[in-house]
Amino acid sequence: MLLHANGSLMELKKETQLECALLFFQKGRLSSGQAAEMAGMNRVDFLLLAGQRGIPVMDLDKDEWELEKKHLGINV
Repeated sequence: MLLHANGSLMELKKETQLECALLFFQKGRLSSGQAAEMAGMNRVDFLLLAGQRGIPVMDLDKDEWELEKKHLGINV
């Protein structure tokens, strides 16, 4: 049996959808909004979770990052 005693098929489905959404987002196959929808989450919570899992949530080159820091007033 694939499920242990305290698991359910619905929990496994939800976990699988979340893991697939994270993977597809990481690979660039889904936007954060699409991946959040697939995972059944709002976009902010999805991005926070992705960050906690070590998945980059922004893909900026050096020039874009410098511009972003300027807009945010960060002098690093």
